[in-house]
Amino acid sequence: MLPLVVMAWMADLDPSDPQAQQAVLFSVLASVVMVAMAYLLHQRKQQAEDYKATLELMVRTDPLTQLLNRRALTEDLASGLGQHDVLMLMDLDGFKQVNDEIGHDAGDRLLQVFAHVLTENTRKSRNDRVYRIGGDEFVAMLAGTEIEMAESIASRIIRRFQVQGSATAKLLPIGVSVGAAARVEGETADDWLKRADAVMYAAKRSGGGLRWNE
Repeated sequence: MLPLVVMAWMADLDPSDPQAQQAVLFSVLASVVMVAMAYLLHQRKQQAEDYKATLELMVRTDPLTQLLNRRALTEDLASGLGQHDVLMLMDLDGFKQVNDEIGHDAGDRLLQVFAHVLTENTRKSRNDRVYRIGGDEFVAMLAGTEIEMAESIASRIIRRFQVQGSATAKLLPIGVSVGAAARVEGETADDWLKRADAVMYAAKRSGGGLRWNE
């Protein structure tokens, strides 16, 4: 567009007038500089936005497992997520023994295996969210889920972790204790977590598996 405007302008000028020709040249250069500056400013703005998004993702992500972290869970619950969801709080059985007898590297690998199992067996299409909230504790927030479906998901996670984690755990027994709670209307996020936590520890005391707080 710019060359056409310049050509039209130059067509009306006296070619023998050097001042007019110089004015055209300066105008073209000024236009080019302005376009270049606008492009650079746009690029800088995009880079700044990308950098900010990357930082926000980093502070919400657990570096070992690449799952969302406790901060992300707190922020998501505060934003109103989970109003019609099932919360599953999970703790790995046998993790301490693997850590103590095989080593911390094996413990880290076991956490990564479980994170993979958790990601693969929850539903991206339903916007399920999974978190590592510390140590060997994990949370899955199952969006708009009935009890039967939540039980099926939990059973699949437990079963597949025992299979996929066995190579890392060697002959040591491993499993998952799961406490599940569907959110009650008007319930605070803290109370919801406490209910899931209570039944998770009840499941752990009874040897693992799934317990519900209804």
